[in-house]
Amino acid sequence: MTARALRPMLLPGLVVIAGLAVLIGLGVWQLERLGWKEGLIATLDRRLSATPTTMPPAAAWGRLDAQDDEFRRVTFEATFLLDKEAPVFSAGSALRPDVSGPGYWIFTPARLSDGRIVMVDRGFVPDGFRDPKARPQGQVAGPIRILGALRWPEEPGWFAPANDPAHNLWYRREPAAMAQALGIGPVAPFYVAQEA
Repeated sequence: MTARALRPMLLPGLVVIAGLAVLIGLGVWQLERLGWKEGLIATLDRRLSATPTTMPPAAAWGRLDAQDDEFRRVTFEATFLLDKEAPVFSAGSALRPDVSGPGYWIFTPARLSDGRIVMVDRGFVPDGFRDPKARPQGQVAGPIRILGALRWPEEPGWFAPANDPAHNLWYRREPAAMAQALGIGPVAPFYVAQEA
């Protein structure tokens, strides 16, 4: 074959080679991602099945980090500031039957005995229960024992709407921003996802 005869096949050949390189790269990425996911699942299983520890003292909060402490189970006594709830909107989840439609994750500040405040994700309520008056059984007064897992704020996503602090409507779990908007003052750099 002459060079002139090969010329029409050059471009399709280069496209095939480029496509093959992309597919091989995606395959390698998926295998690396699989290893990461399996490690994450093992870490979650270990941390979420561990015996709860007491809440770290406030002096240690600055040394905690998501990589080592996220999903660490803790228990502590606190009093909810029920008039300062922050609802985080959720469209629901196809993977969780308890979060099957639109609704809100209810974040409530909890005052510890030393006066420090931790935001607590108390769980999901369907759309019609955003108002605390619609769920009087959840309005627990006085000190209570809370059991949950340490979690860190969510990073802004490309497609998530911006939080609306002026209307106390949130789309990301951001305890410091919630506390500032609600006039609570400084809070822990993490939040606690309360166990049922």
